[in-house]
Amino acid sequence: MRHLFHRPAECLNNFEGIMAGLAAVVNKQYKRALKKVDRNVVREVSRFLFEAAAFPGRKLDLASLNIQRGRDHGLAPYIKYRTFCGLPPVKGFDDQEALGPYVRDLAKVYRSIADIDLFVGLLYEPVKGDASVGSTLTCLLGIQFFSLKFGDRFFFDTTDETLGFNDEQLLSLRNMTLAKVMCQNTNVQELQLDVFTLPSKQNPTYPCHQLRSESLDLTLFTQHD
Repeated sequence: MRHLFHRPAECLNNFEGIMAGLAAVVNKQYKRALKKVDRNVVREVSRFLFEAAAFPGRKLDLASLNIQRGRDHGLAPYIKYRTFCGLPPVKGFDDQEALGPYVRDLAKVYRSIADIDLFVGLLYEPVKGDASVGSTLTCLLGIQFFSLKFGDRFFFDTTDETLGFNDEQLLSLRNMTLAKVMCQNTNVQELQLDVFTLPSKQNPTYPCHQLRSESLDLTLFTQHD
């Protein structure tokens, strides 16, 4: 991050490589699963956040910022949100079921489990199965996205005919995937249908020329006199 922040030309000049790397299709070394989610924050955002090349030494820590912002906005402590989400209460600084195997680390900086900041608690929550976040954050994200969708009268699939798309347009929109968008805008030769998952028998790769042919039908959105 420190080498790219406020340097959009670097991203633009390496756009193809960045997109291909994200899709894990460049070569075999990219075709591997991501590292497991853990409580640690990478150095680029914990020690070098917003450090621009023109101003070396001016850097921030995202974790510290998030904790402070939570306090500035008066967020309730982590255990309150667990209760709100209907999850079992945290029993103490030895409750690995709630806060994972490193929960004892929290006792070094908090006097009580009631003091644990929301952001910190969410980081420590164990991630189960194929999830990317713990139980409390799953709950909060679900509520947030539900509110964003159903609280927005302009959301793209609204049934209000004066605001939304017609059925044919919606069908074309719903047929779009990130793979098709990437094929349409890069020189990547092939992609798996679900670019968030490694290629497999259940998620095979397809030539991009085929995916491009299935891209959004823009003629459906052209106004006719």
